[in-house]
Amino acid sequence: MKRYLMAGAIAFVCASATAFAGGMKEAGGMMHKGFEQLDMDKSGTLNREEGMAREDVKEYWRDIDFNMDGVVDQSEFSAFELEIKEEADEAK
Repeated sequence: MKRYLMAGAIAFVCASATAFAGGMKEAGGMMHKGFEQLDMDKSGTLNREEGMAREDVKEYWRDIDFNMDGVVDQSEFSAFELEIKEEADEAK
């Protein structure tokens, strides 16, 4: 994934009041755990251990953690979810 795509997606999500959040989300025909389900300690961020519960988050952790603070907040996660959805839509 490209950092500039993530930056654009983050800007879009921050401007949008209806960003992806919680629950099960469908991406590419597969159901994925949403942010709220992964955030086991309900801190409002995902630590690395929480993120490892979802294979794609595990694979792209460094790209998802855009500000490189060691945790993924909801806007970073939403940008990632949006990018997955866009890639799935393009593949159709």
